[in-house]
Amino acid sequence: MRVLVTNDDGIRADGIKHLIEYLAEKCTEVFVVAPEYEKSATSHSLTLHNPLRLKSYDFKRDNVKAFSCDGNPADCIKIAMDVVLEEKPDIIISGINKGPNLGNDVMYSGTVAGATEAIYYDVPSIAISMDGRNHYKYETGVAGLDKVISNLDKFLIEKNEILNVNVPNVSIDEIKGYKLTTLGRRVYENVYEKRIDTMGKEYYWLGGTPKSIENDTHTDVVAIKDNYITITPIKVDYTDYGKYEQYLDLSIEIE
Repeated sequence: MRVLVTNDDGIRADGIKHLIEYLAEKCTEVFVVAPEYEKSATSHSLTLHNPLRLKSYDFKRDNVKAFSCDGNPADCIKIAMDVVLEEKPDIIISGINKGPNLGNDVMYSGTVAGATEAIYYDVPSIAISMDGRNHYKYETGVAGLDKVISNLDKFLIEKNEILNVNVPNVSIDEIKGYKLTTLGRRVYENVYEKRIDTMGKEYYWLGGTPKSIENDTHTDVVAIKDNYITITPIKVDYTDYGKYEQYLDLSIEIE
């Protein structure tokens, strides 16, 4: 199996190192194009006004060819597919992210964007993230990913779809199982901390914590709290088909 890897935490992040160690053992060819520096919350942004540069990076595995890129995760997949790889990969994996990508977080996530860029190349893809805020148990994430990849044929990933996987930050024996989930809702108490720079000018630093809100039991937000690895199929098509059909029924015409 030929696999392409990216992330949004940067090529030196612990999560991608654990992922590469696992993939190097499982796959015949592993290609990595990941950001030179952390690019969290960059969503699906592309670098259009600056050049992109690739630098060779050594994961010290013979079947791993890696580069850092001074762009965002979506940039990394585009340049990997158009420049680095001579043949399509069998799968694209983005992660392992430090911190979850649950609910509406996926709209901001560079990790998820790296996976969704694969859609435009007709390659199946997975975004994988760890819950928690520190001391990540990446070995649990790797074990969870292995199970998903081993059952990949059952998920029937469509051309306009990715799998978004989130793993509880607990030991493997504390995992209760796997759940197919929908995206829940994550609402934050945003805090813009006002600071003063050395020139006496004001600037603001964004922080915030998730609010406690109701979510349905079938959502990723609820399932991960119960120590289930969540698997959410995500489509990247913003068309409101219900409204579209409604307009057709009403024969709406714009003059």
